[in-house]
Amino acid sequence: MPSDATLPPADDTDSQQRESEPIALKPFTGEALEMLEVDLRTPWIAAVCAWVFPGAGHFYQRRYVKGCIFMVCILATYFAGLIMSEGHAVYASWGPEEKRWQYFMQVGVGLPALPAIVQSRRARSEEFLEAVRQADDNDDGEVTGDELITLFERNDLNQQQDSRSLARYRPADLLARWDKNSNGVLEMDELADSKPWLNGWMAPPSNADQLADWHYKYGALFDMGTLYTLIAGLLNVLVVFDAQAGPLILSREEDYEKKKFIQTRMKFKKG
Repeated sequence: MPSDATLPPADDTDSQQRESEPIALKPFTGEALEMLEVDLRTPWIAAVCAWVFPGAGHFYQRRYVKGCIFMVCILATYFAGLIMSEGHAVYASWGPEEKRWQYFMQVGVGLPALPAIVQSRRARSEEFLEAVRQADDNDDGEVTGDELITLFERNDLNQQQDSRSLARYRPADLLARWDKNSNGVLEMDELADSKPWLNGWMAPPSNADQLADWHYKYGALFDMGTLYTLIAGLLNVLVVFDAQAGPLILSREEDYEKKKFIQTRMKFKKG
């Protein structure tokens, strides 16, 4: 084997000449273009499935690898944020006291974020029922028509000052139940339990003090949980577009023209 001393010196002129030579570019044939076709089946069905559950739209299109990647990444990000805040980072609330705009992005993750709407409705109903229970001035387990009317009048007068007025709860079912009683008395036992399920997971805070307690208890984890779940929702929106319109692939003709343009600029700079 020859030593380094016997090797011929490298010719710099040859290497410079090879760098200046244009790159051979061959146009692609129709067979190569056919390989890029993706069967999207029914695009709008795929888009709906992709929103309802991350990756489901791609499974519908038989794009299983992409579907698995999207499902694992998005759900892992979403539930990581939910767990680090013990389920409080995702909740639906839109009122004078708080406008939870982050939820409109979190709900992009689909079905995993929808329980927040159910929890919000149950929390609002429980607040109203708690106010009705407090209207029992005699503590006899019954709410008379006069007590109920007094409750409504008091909250209606304070509607401008009290952002949680009973006027926005629209307790039509409760009033209908009270009207059916011949004695004009609403039994406390008739008030169904409407507390949020799962120990308050994904339920809105009852007031500003509880929200402040969450920030104090979890610290940066609450904000990080909100950010993680928000990012998961936005990522799934991109997945929905991918399922509806297919992958964004540069056509081979455009790719060929782009390479020619780059090559021309390189030759111009060297010249």
